[in-house]
Amino acid sequence: MLDIMGMNRIIKLIFRWSAIALALLLVFVLSIYITMSVLIKGKEIATPNWVGKSVQAAYSECKRLSIQVQPIEGSRLTEGVPFIITRQFPEPGVKIKRYGIVKIYYTPRPDKILMPEICGKSLDESLKIMSDSGIRKGSISYIDSSSHPVDFVISQSIKTGEMINRGETVSLLVSRGERPFSYIMPDFIGLPLSRVEQFLKDHNLKIAKIEPIPYPVESGIVVKQYPHSGFRINEKNLITLGVSQ
Repeated sequence: MLDIMGMNRIIKLIFRWSAIALALLLVFVLSIYITMSVLIKGKEIATPNWVGKSVQAAYSECKRLSIQVQPIEGSRLTEGVPFIITRQFPEPGVKIKRYGIVKIYYTPRPDKILMPEICGKSLDESLKIMSDSGIRKGSISYIDSSSHPVDFVISQSIKTGEMINRGETVSLLVSRGERPFSYIMPDFIGLPLSRVEQFLKDHNLKIAKIEPIPYPVESGIVVKQYPHSGFRINEKNLITLGVSQ
């Protein structure tokens, strides 16, 4: 009888502690949910009313509010003062997240356009935007960058939002991606081809072509190379070798 009472007491304690643990877990999960909801809502911003304002005014205000605007030229048949916003999407008052995009439609001007946002987009996308906007492609310069993907536009010669002539030429600075590890090209002349091939393989360097060349030495000896010794090379370079036969 005592054993049964003891077992009942143990079972009740187990149920009691299980209920307490479950309640604490529910409180923990609920607190996380509330915290995340507050944080997410805290990052939301009510879209300003830009209808009737100039595009430049929208650009100035969007920087302060940490949101982005995408200006879209209205129909050429639209009448009114140029570069005045006629509508927007999302509509005024709609909440969006920080750095969200608001499309603004503005009255056009026959001889002028607003420089669109090019930075932060791929080169192909940027060139399409420029072409659609009647902007001519200027020079495209490349730079090694560990913080930007390959073919990512880093800079543009005319600032976003500036009023420019239709047909204006705009140059771009584009990322080549992270600079690969480079080597100084060794002098392979006079070495056996098998030894050179192993060296290049060990350093992840690729041979593009092996050209047989009649030469008054034993066969299988490197007698010509490109790039020449002393040049800086990396994994992207292809190497050509001339070998005696």
